[in-house]
Amino acid sequence: MVQMSVDAAAIIHRIDPSALVLSPSITATEEGYTWLRDYLSLLPPDTIDAIAIHTYTGGLWPEDAIPAEMNSVHSALPAAYANMPIWSTEGGWGLNSWFSSAPSDQRGFVARYDLMLLNEGLVRGYWYAYENTQWGTLWDGSNLTPAGIATGTIESWLTGSTFHGCATGDGNLWICDVTTGAGNRARIVWVTTTPVRDFSTSGYSTVERLDGSSSPTGGTPITVTTEPVLLSS
Repeated sequence: MVQMSVDAAAIIHRIDPSALVLSPSITATEEGYTWLRDYLSLLPPDTIDAIAIHTYTGGLWPEDAIPAEMNSVHSALPAAYANMPIWSTEGGWGLNSWFSSAPSDQRGFVARYDLMLLNEGLVRGYWYAYENTQWGTLWDGSNLTPAGIATGTIESWLTGSTFHGCATGDGNLWICDVTTGAGNRARIVWVTTTPVRDFSTSGYSTVERLDGSSSPTGGTPITVTTEPVLLSS
């Protein structure tokens, strides 16, 4: 595999120097991490442009799965690859049967998944799959699913914005700060388990939801649930 990678990268870069060549994708298993370490230890560092992984959560929520997987990935990287970009070339909740079918859970998952990938420093993430009826369905053949609608919403929240990271102080309430393309501050908030009531909206004029709806805050506190909302000014 190492020799095939070296040969393929040389041919591809000779034809198109701007092309990006990735490592083979691994899954989130001990076997996968060991394989990645062994492969990269033998691979000349200038062969590939990014490291590829899969980020299926196996039905877990993103906060429980993505940071743990990335810790294992980083631990498997030889020093020469420690700062190489990492792509998730495939991921999501996995089989639909592994996760809740409740619309609110599906909307919440895709937003929290994207935010966790960003927070862990992944450069790109590819959801599996848009119109697969068994795996992470975003399009059911006729309409966008709740997860599909929320995917478009979180994209609209983040496109053109500067992402400043997400943090939690108690493992329940998560807050992500962003600066919009217009230079305004905004905040994405959600909880993993217990709703937080009377969350202050001071300094923010609008609350936007993953189903595409929005309303003025009027300075009134809100209840934060497992579905992220965007507070914007």
